[in-house]
Formats: sequence, C-alpha cells, structure tokens
Amino acid sequence: MSEAMIRRGVSMGEYLALDAASASLLHVLATQTPMHAYAYMTEPREDTRALIRGEATHYAILEPELFDLRYAEPPQGDARTVACKAEWAAWKIAYPESVGIKHDDYVAAKGMNIAVRAHPEAMRFIAGAGMNEVTVTWTDEETGELCKARPDRVAGVGGRTWIVDIKTCRSASAFMFSRAVADYGYHQKAAWYLDALDRIEKRPRRFLFLAVESEPPHAVALYELTDEAIEQGRRENRVALALLAECKRTKTWPGYSTEIQYLDLPRWKQKEMENA
Repeated sequence: MSEAMIRRGVSMGEYLALDAASASLLHVLATQTPMHAYAYMTEPREDTRALIRGEATHYAILEPELFDLRYAEPPQGDARTVACKAEWAAWKIAYPESVGIKHDDYVAAKGMNIAVRAHPEAMRFIAGAGMNEVTVTWTDEETGELCKARPDRVAGVGGRTWIVDIKTCRSASAFMFSRAVADYGYHQKAAWYLDALDRIEKRPRRFLFLAVESEPPHAVALYELTDEAIEQGRRENRVALALLAECKRTKTWPGYSTEIQYLDLPRWKQKEMENA
C-alpha cells in the first residue's frame, strides 16, 4: 500500500481497521498527548450512540435509498429480560443485516435529510455525479507513515472539484461553527483531505462544510475555510505527523508533564473579572 490509492466500497469498519494516520488521530496528537493518541490507536472503540447517529445521518443525506435498508428501530425493552427476549429475537430475524438505531436518532436523521434537500444550494453539492465515502491511502514521504482519509463526498460543481464534509452540530451559526472548527480541528481535516486527493492527482480543489443542526428545525449552512485556516491546519498536521513518527521510532508515548505546573485563570475569565 505504498502508492497512493483511492478505493470505493470500503466499509467504515474496514477503514477504521486500517493501521494508518488519520485526521482524527493527528487532532488527538495536536490537542492532547501521545499517550492519548496511543490509546486512540490501540483501544477498541464501541459503536456508541453518537457514532451510530452520525453515520446514519450521512447515509440519510448521501444515500437515502439505502438508509432504510441499513437502519431499523429495535424493540424498546431490555433484551436481557425474559419479557423482551422473544421480541428481540423476532426483530433480529426480521432485520438480520440492519443496524439498530433509537427512534429519536432515526427521526433526526430523516429530518436532517429533509432539511438538506430543501436547501437548493446544498443540493448542488449533494445531487448529481460524484463519489461518496471513498477511501484514500498514501505514504507520507517525509516520515514514511502510512496515511488514510475518507472524504464524505467528492463532486464537481460549477466547473470546480469540491470535497464536501457533512457536519451535524447544535448550532450552524457562523459564530458557533467557527468555534467547532477550532475545537474539533476541522481545519486540520480540511487540509488533510485536500492533501490526500492531491496524492492521487494534483489539481485545484475546494473544501466545503455542509453544517446541519441536529435538532429541529435542522437549519443548514455552508462554509468554506479561508486559505489561511487551511494552511494552519496543514502546519498542525505536519507537526503532529512528525510527532507520531518519532513516538513510533522511540516506542515512547508520553503524557502530560511530570513537573508541577502553574496555572492562571483563562483569558476569558480575566476579561470577565476586568469588566465586572
């Protein structure tokens, strides 16, 4: 897998099992410690409700025709109780290939899909020709690290190639989403995905966030990061990738400093005190 490759049909489970650096792993390295990154790499991750809901939303928006084939609402009772065992057994027979999803999450995913399809500008990036959930793998030349990326969608719109990243959020306002970009390293992800596709074929591309609120009315907003934000993400990725390679080389994964550290109140609290 040394050469850059782009593949369709790779399941999320298969993608997560690839032992390669990802945007998410680099964000852990950039914002926490190598110890946290090692745990992220080695500890099994359960299909939490948040992960299932996020993946279901992607299916609902990008491949709505497959949504009801993949997801089904399971019985509400506890499968461990005698009263509910028969009901759960019947559900598993009726939906052997389905992923169970809670009623609220099922309704939310459907609602977000409806909201996106009612947004004409958003649909320019969702409808029509394009590739959904492709897997890109390559080897970083500077560190020798195997890398991976999984863009939600790659599409041609208005004569340009766009990478479209669907983000569910509590608020899609510019103020709140910009905070989410900084908090969750979305600028790193944008740079990582742009660079990933450059490994396949270098050409001008743009990166779009399609933000949709997870609660009604599921308002939708579209955002494109500035070149400066992308470059900052690219710099942070390079630092994190070099740190990952060094940790692997030395087989050391340090946590926080072992020394006593001194803290002041955060700047926002200081300003609050000054204005009191």
